[in-house]
Amino acid sequence: MNKGWVYSGELDEGALRSLIQSFSGLTMLSWDLARLDFPAGVELRQGGCAFGRSLEVRWEPTSGGRFRVLVLSDAEIPNLLPEFKLVEG
Repeated sequence: MNKGWVYSGELDEGALRSLIQSFSGLTMLSWDLARLDFPAGVELRQGGCAFGRSLEVRWEPTSGGRFRVLVLSDAEIPNLLPEFKLVEG
């Protein structure tokens, strides 16, 4: 069985957008109460995920215009933003 890596953090909209754009080749799925689709660019709605073969970024809004973010990866990401902590378990 392969080990997976899960990181958790909280980011503002700009930092989340930059994080998603830093991983090339991700497909994005974003939703709110009115729609669920695959937007052409990085469109942050009420919640969503961006995913590829070995990495996924998930987010949901918290208070104050910030987002709770999970990064799930098949490999360790040593240079991830300092706001992220490795989730043990």
